[in-house]
Amino acid sequence: MMLVVLRLVCLIIGYGFGLFQAGFLVGKIYHIDIRKEGSGNSGTTNAMRVLGVKAGLITFFIDAIKCVAAIFLVRAFWGDNDSFMMLAMYTGLGVTLGHNFPFYMDFKGGKGIAAMSGLVIMMGLLTSPWILIVPAFAFFSCAILTRFVSLGSLQVSVLFLFMVIFYGEMGGFYGMPRENVIELYIVVLLLAALAWYRHLDNIKRLFKGEENRFGSKKAGEDDQPRSKEELYDWDDEDDESDDIETTTSKLTFKPRLSRRTLVEEDEKKYYGEEVGSKIEDLKEKLSSLRGRFRGNRLGKTSNDEDA
Repeated sequence: MMLVVLRLVCLIIGYGFGLFQAGFLVGKIYHIDIRKEGSGNSGTTNAMRVLGVKAGLITFFIDAIKCVAAIFLVRAFWGDNDSFMMLAMYTGLGVTLGHNFPFYMDFKGGKGIAAMSGLVIMMGLLTSPWILIVPAFAFFSCAILTRFVSLGSLQVSVLFLFMVIFYGEMGGFYGMPRENVIELYIVVLLLAALAWYRHLDNIKRLFKGEENRFGSKKAGEDDQPRSKEELYDWDDEDDESDDIETTTSKLTFKPRLSRRTLVEEDEKKYYGEEVGSKIEDLKEKLSSLRGRFRGNRLGKTSNDEDA
């Protein structure tokens, strides 16, 4: 009965720590409501896209530390319990739930990977470092090679489950009742399932080839082609009188032409007219010369006949 109460207490403690939404608070420092920007998620990835790399790293650090702090608090009270590792896992589950579903934000939080990272760190410190090393290596190698943060996050959840089960089946949770070991596995399985559930949209985009890579911007952001107004906006001094209105079926814009360009066009026009007039003069002179030549020729012919 006492252990049942402890499970609930650890869940509540973890949920309380998970309510500390680092992305939302860091966004407030930048005077931005992160829930209204990007994907609307308050987790690390969206914070990094919206607020920058520095803010994203701060968000990840705080979200991971809150899980570490919650487990340390539970350890301070019930660290001598034979089933402490199971209680630690329940605490991590509570932190993830609080991070993903904060009641004061209409249950719209992050995706839980940063909070789970804190749990992975603590399990690596309390049990075997391989439980930390293998998922961390998988995440960074996947994120670097593919630039898909979501894919690396999904790998972490699966490998963490695999490593915990492997460690337990090798006798790592020695002294813990077998039923509690199985229960610990089930809690880790719930965490992995929750991570995949929160990444359903990412999984769909991955299959469609539409998932955003780390470092790239979404369509609709600054990577859009510049408008025609910007393309024609040169640095030369312009007057509003120089604007030439051009209308297309979708867009009306005024490409601003520089004085230099207008002068060149005027010169071409001027010299073109001058050359044209000279050609006309030459044609008139040629025609008059032909007339004189024919007249002289006819005069000579008539003189020869008279002779």
